[in-house]
Amino acid sequence: MVWNKGVSFGMFNNPATSQWALVALTGAIILLLIYWLKKATARLPVIGFSLVIGGALGNLIDRVYRGAVADFFDFYINNWHWPAFNLADSFIFIGVALLIIDSFKQSDKN
Repeated sequence: MVWNKGVSFGMFNNPATSQWALVALTGAIILLLIYWLKKATARLPVIGFSLVIGGALGNLIDRVYRGAVADFFDFYINNWHWPAFNLADSFIFIGVALLIIDSFKQSDKN
């Protein structure tokens, strides 16, 4: 279990970075994603945006109530170590992957 006070992979995990600045930034990003979600009509981007928004909200709730995001998945393969993450991070990753896949599908139609 790791408490991440920064962002992805512990970036900005220092005392100079305000918890509330990260909360505000995350909130603004969530609002932008909700705006894009409302404009989405196809199933794949709707699912992608929903997963990203849900994951971001989960991490935002952790940051507001606990002051940091709880990362509890931690994998090693021999000497190789992947940074710790949580389910919300997984949802964000899957959602972004779906949005990237959809962007390739869109370009094929033009």
